[in-house]
Amino acid sequence: MTRCSMSSQRPFIVPIFVPHMGCPHQCVFCNQASITGSDPDDVSSSISRRINEIYEEAALRSSKDFLIRENPLSLRLNALWSVARGTRATTDPEGIARSELPPITSQGSHNNHLRPHAREPFRREIAFYGGSFTGIEKTVQIQLLSAVQPLIRKGLIDSIRVSTRPDYIDPQTLDLLKTYGVRIVELGVQSMVEEVLRRSRRGHTTDDVLQAVELLHGGGFEVGIQIMVGLPGDDMEGNTHTVDRVIQLNPHFVRIYPTVVLRGTPLERWYRSGRYTPLSLERAVGLCKGSFLKFSRAGIPVIRLGLQSTPELEMTDCVVAGPYHPAFGHLVESSLFYDMASYLMGKHGKCENVRVKVSPFDLSNIRGQKNRNLHHLKERFGFREFQIEIDEGQPKGSLVLINGTETDETSYRTLPLS
Repeated sequence: MTRCSMSSQRPFIVPIFVPHMGCPHQCVFCNQASITGSDPDDVSSSISRRINEIYEEAALRSSKDFLIRENPLSLRLNALWSVARGTRATTDPEGIARSELPPITSQGSHNNHLRPHAREPFRREIAFYGGSFTGIEKTVQIQLLSAVQPLIRKGLIDSIRVSTRPDYIDPQTLDLLKTYGVRIVELGVQSMVEEVLRRSRRGHTTDDVLQAVELLHGGGFEVGIQIMVGLPGDDMEGNTHTVDRVIQLNPHFVRIYPTVVLRGTPLERWYRSGRYTPLSLERAVGLCKGSFLKFSRAGIPVIRLGLQSTPELEMTDCVVAGPYHPAFGHLVESSLFYDMASYLMGKHGKCENVRVKVSPFDLSNIRGQKNRNLHHLKERFGFREFQIEIDEGQPKGSLVLINGTETDETSYRTLPLS
């Protein structure tokens, strides 16, 4: 499947969290409980509740014969997880998919979108997040995947996505995933620099990444890749190398996370001892901005920038240091819109009145946080008025400058790289 075919349908994702359980690799940056607020001891009841929520909503929206009793997970989940404890499973920053839930509707349920619509612009997916799904005991994988099959059979869910490690992919594993309707596999790659992977204690190599992606492409899966900036031993050259190598892998989408120092991680000890210095927020935004532009030019969507804000991350002692911001993605995109406006205005010389058009999705990006972009552009170019027009038909990530009878435009894909 091509990236174009994937992007033509905007997914609605219902996440089910499978938190950290006995991973043999303690990545230096990882503290899954801080990221998701999930305790492995509570995993049985939380997953059971989540799947039952989905079934209850689906049962209300579907035919009367679609009963919750079809869910095989509820009665056996405790026993299954007791088997799974101690098996290989890992967690990385990919376990934060709460950002992919839409706002709660007036009816108070996230799952109202499960009901079929005649002309639905998105596909509906169950996503197993928060751990390396393919590292879990096979019997548990099967039970989890089986639990959502009635939703697929009824047409209420179109497919399943999972996140995992590159070294937990093999042909037999992919055969199992395909059998149960898994369509998308996200890989926690983090870096394509061997020394960075070693220092971060990832436990896999770049060869593992290459082999996993080749198998996934060959198996007809959509491939997502997650990378991080600011890992121990990384620098601008290493980040550039990682981005360029990931583009060569031709993924369907990527996520970009800045490295933050979380309480209770090896990275916290390194930071406090002076062994590790995190990126500043400004530096992290700059690195992610350059990566974002490269992926955009290659036609690869960046579906996430920065850790999703959660109550756990907002606790005062959770994030010890580093470029955490609850609206990190907005910082990156608003910085890009400042660059686009500066580029266009610089080409056309001084204007008393500036008029631009943007997609409705980019209104906050052109303004910047607290109208910062407008203030800085006025200081730089000295205009009297800055008029923003909303164009429903304009592509997201593009900016049109109207100067009298002339127009000029740029976008994420055409803005010159600095």
